[in-house]
Amino acid sequence: MSGKTILIAVQGEGRGHMTQALTLYHLLKSEGREVCCVLVGGNPLRSQAEFLRKQLPVPVVQVYSPFFVRRGDRGISVSATLAQVIWRIPDLFRSLRILHKLVQFHRPVLIIQCYEPLVALYRLTHAFPGKLLAIAHQYAFLHESFRFPKGHILSRWLLKKYTRFTSFGADCMLAISLYPMDSSRIKKLQIIPPIIRPELLEMHPEQQSYMLVYLVNPGYLKDIISWSVEHPEVEIHCFTDTSRLHIRSGGSGLSGTGLTVHGLDAQLFLQYLKGCRVLVSTAGFETVCEAVYLGKCCMVVPVEGHFEQYSNALDASMIGVVSSQWFDLDKAWNLIIEKVEPNDQFSDWVNSCPDFIRQIIRELLPVDIGPSIELSQRMQIIPGGVQQAVPQIIRATRDIRQSLG
Repeated sequence: MSGKTILIAVQGEGRGHMTQALTLYHLLKSEGREVCCVLVGGNPLRSQAEFLRKQLPVPVVQVYSPFFVRRGDRGISVSATLAQVIWRIPDLFRSLRILHKLVQFHRPVLIIQCYEPLVALYRLTHAFPGKLLAIAHQYAFLHESFRFPKGHILSRWLLKKYTRFTSFGADCMLAISLYPMDSSRIKKLQIIPPIIRPELLEMHPEQQSYMLVYLVNPGYLKDIISWSVEHPEVEIHCFTDTSRLHIRSGGSGLSGTGLTVHGLDAQLFLQYLKGCRVLVSTAGFETVCEAVYLGKCCMVVPVEGHFEQYSNALDASMIGVVSSQWFDLDKAWNLIIEKVEPNDQFSDWVNSCPDFIRQIIRELLPVDIGPSIELSQRMQIIPGGVQQAVPQIIRATRDIRQSLG
């Protein structure tokens, strides 16, 4: 392994992991590291990879990887999700072949995976002489002091087993946490601060009069509409997947209410987050981190049947985030009465993240790992030279197109 390229593999369900991958890319570039490509796993019928393609100058390849199957537009179905994994085993092997061809071609010395199970399967089925770094907030679930919701014994066991599986073969696991934790008994497990996009760190928050809502599942929109009809004086901006709602992506106001519905737009969402009075969101991780960092009142609502989101909501209460079992906007709007003081400890914790990651990367990849290999040199390295390399690349491209449907 004489190159110094890095391949990033990211689980594409939800924006959190992809936002982290985007921030990691820029951090690596600032360190003089070369990222060869980004692999996005998930439902190939959804264009998750477009979020990264618009912002990264390197190839972004989308492939099939296990994803949650929705139960209607509000929750998830565990049984249907398991059935999907079994039914699509051929697609899973096709994705592994694509990943293998990317590794053969780029010869990365490091794979960084953001909770993408394809990398664990790859390590089970292929020899890889480089290093593997696993990064996700879910790895905090493996820490002895992490608090889970009471009950849900089977769900807790399955979540921890699956999380441990995704880290198979990792030289280091980075658990993103809302707060510092003591050292874990798991030697490879290290606690790091949230990875937040640089543009948000540079923002100067404002306190305007509107409520901001983020819905990972559009089925909850009817609850927001009902409340807005009763409270037309409250300005609400709601971001959700509008592809099945027949709503223009640029935003659409509902007559007789103060509600405007927007399609998913990362940059526009940040602008509204900067000025909102209160944020109401499904219980993801990244959005909560960003809101608390900007000093916003925040209420989270776990997606129905999603034990990980229940766990996220309980964990977020450790830094003052309010949770609710349903979209109780009365409760959320009353939060603005409470004066929210800036969480300086959380801000300091977040601001220390780049130093944590730089140190870990330097430990995994010493500076004397050799010169970067240019594209023409990589072509020559493949056995048989360029003439035999071209058919391999053509076949890889065909597989990628097939995986995208």
